[in-house]
Amino acid sequence: MKNIRITLLALVLGSCASTTTLDYEKLDKGNILYKTIEDESSDEERTHDIVLYESKPKALVKLELTEDGLNIKPHDLKRDFDSLGLIKTETDLTRDSEGKLKLVDAHAYPNSFGWKDSGAKVDLIAFIENQMLEQSKDPDKREIVSSKIMMLDFDALKKKKKLSEDEDFKQSVPLRYSRNKMVLQTLTIPFKIRGKQGNVPSTVATNFNAGIAYGHQWNLIQTYPIYGEAEKMVGYEQKQFSFSAAPFAGLTTMALSAKNTDPDIVTDQTVMGYSIGVAGVLTFNRLNFGLALGIDHGFGNANDWIYQDKIWTGIVIGLDLIK
Repeated sequence: MKNIRITLLALVLGSCASTTTLDYEKLDKGNILYKTIEDESSDEERTHDIVLYESKPKALVKLELTEDGLNIKPHDLKRDFDSLGLIKTETDLTRDSEGKLKLVDAHAYPNSFGWKDSGAKVDLIAFIENQMLEQSKDPDKREIVSSKIMMLDFDALKKKKKLSEDEDFKQSVPLRYSRNKMVLQTLTIPFKIRGKQGNVPSTVATNFNAGIAYGHQWNLIQTYPIYGEAEKMVGYEQKQFSFSAAPFAGLTTMALSAKNTDPDIVTDQTVMGYSIGVAGVLTFNRLNFGLALGIDHGFGNANDWIYQDKIWTGIVIGLDLIK
């Protein structure tokens, strides 16, 4: 193909990831997280306090995600997070260490807290909410409760989805973050809309084509921990939204006839060729849809084809090859 040069910007999309250990991720603004610290002022049994944090935009964390755990290790806690305040527990919470943050959800620490009825089943959100209210009424303890904690929407944090009628499995509040990576996609363009050429009106082509796109991927992800018996995490669900604009190249076929060639050919025939262009794709979970702009260049008698190297618009269906 002569005198044709196309320079394209690569951005690509993908579908739901299932890796158990993820690299550094960028948290969305407003994730409510916590960690525990030992209360060194306690003279009796060892106890821990809960410190709450709110993520700033693009807070960088190392996310360790397994089927039975979700650990978040901040890259720079002071820079990337706002400290909301401290809640005293008078409870030994020994399972938190190494400076890792946890997602504040409605299923953490079942039966761990002993306020009011020691036999009651108390989740982390309920404990923080009650302790916050009790401490805010006590003038001697009020200073340890941040005004930002008082403004938290605990009802929103408590929202959880019932995943089965008998409530054996419960879905918690999500951790929201973004991920960038390189991705390789296959592309299928089942419909190509070709513009009017001379006396030939615009038409929709459904000929064979298959292509490959490679570029950089941007994803917005929500990870929902799922809890089973005894409020133990038994897995997770991810919802993902992505957008891409990627250069692609592939093979295609052209159906030649007297109606679409100049000069006219005598016998209808189908020839091979290639397609190049750029595709923009929207992805939600594993459903990929988008639009493409490209050109087709055929071999043999395709030099007489009226659509040779002419821009078309297509509908894209994509599938990731690299997760």
